[in-house]
Amino acid sequence: MGGIKLLSLSCVLAASLFIAVTGAVPGVAPTSAQQAAGCVESGPALSPREGRGPGIALGAALAALQDDLAAHVFAAPRLEVRVVDEPQMQARAILGTPVIEVTSALEAHPWTADELYAILAHEAFHQVLHAGPRCGITPARMQAQELEADHQALDLMAKSGRDPRSLGRVLALFAKGDGSSNASDAPTHPEFSVRIDALAKHAIQADRSSH
Repeated sequence: MGGIKLLSLSCVLAASLFIAVTGAVPGVAPTSAQQAAGCVESGPALSPREGRGPGIALGAALAALQDDLAAHVFAAPRLEVRVVDEPQMQARAILGTPVIEVTSALEAHPWTADELYAILAHEAFHQVLHAGPRCGITPARMQAQELEADHQALDLMAKSGRDPRSLGRVLALFAKGDGSSNASDAPTHPEFSVRIDALAKHAIQADRSSH
């Protein structure tokens, strides 16, 4: 129960800090004053695209994740997965909406159930922690948010009895460039090797704190 309270508290603190620093409320459009100060929707600004619903495996992963978020995470959103036709494997949270976009190439890959869950969990924590207008958030902060979403996804998987190593396996595949988008080249994403190392260190720390 202590871990659940800690995760809930971290979400509350993250939202409170965001409001204190930016003057914005997650999920609420920026005011004219915020726009004048350089606040824009989490960017690059994205809107959900037309797509189809998830297949059986992806839909099952979403349903399991939604149940676990409701059980363990403060103010968890109801999520929607849309599959869009793209040749690269990619998933993205459309911040300010409940939508997670997954490409058809990613859905078609033979993931395990826990690997699909891990992909969606990472994006879900962007929705939980990082939605809302962004005012002067630097690429370094965006990279920190990627690591934060990784760590929260790993923690949720451990609490829910899933294999937390699954996220590391997903990142390792992406690092090989086997049809995945080369997101680590973007200034908003750390190198995959950095994310994998950070996950391993976080897992060790989490294991120590649980004993």
